[in-house]
Amino acid sequence: MSLNEFVLGCLVISPFVFTIWHLWNYKEIKKEIKKEIKKEATPKIQAAIDYRKVYLKKQKENYEKERAIYERTKELKERYPWLSMSEIHEKLKKEDGDKTFFKCLSLGNKQNYFDFLDLYVENGGIATHHYENCYSNFKPIYIAKNEIEIFSLYGSRQIMVIIMPDCKIIDGDPGHNNFYCYDDILNQKYASWIPTYQDWAERFEKCI
Repeated sequence: MSLNEFVLGCLVISPFVFTIWHLWNYKEIKKEIKKEIKKEATPKIQAAIDYRKVYLKKQKENYEKERAIYERTKELKERYPWLSMSEIHEKLKKEDGDKTFFKCLSLGNKQNYFDFLDLYVENGGIATHHYENCYSNFKPIYIAKNEIEIFSLYGSRQIMVIIMPDCKIIDGDPGHNNFYCYDDILNQKYASWIPTYQDWAERFEKCI
């Protein structure tokens, strides 16, 4: 075999040899690349990575808490079928204390929601829906006065929370819940459903 043939043969088979070697060592190479990227990451990138870890941890904690509420709600509903959902939540708060999201909430009513609507609309807020029928309290309403961490519940377990003006808000995912704020920007973030009703509209018109 001549030198030229040898060199040509090496050139032909070298890509195959490299590919086989690369696949063989893929996991190790990937580990090394990750190490290098992490080592050379700027403070902002590292901060974003750290924030993501904290966010995922918080999401997991919220999911576990939400799941626990679901199980306890189901258990209490089976035990006390005559209780309304708001009464079930009150039982949860008394029995489970800090384990629930309801620890910082007090039970509200129709009047609280109408008072919120009065100020909200007067200050230029816009409702998302209007119903010709009178208000029906089919969803539990709560009041947050001091501090509230936005949390998620879904489906039939969703609730309405009126956040008072001086209340401290800790950001989170509202899920299907509606957290009503007097600040319209926050309202757009935390409340996707802001209904008005015929009995509120009639009352509001008399006050104008």
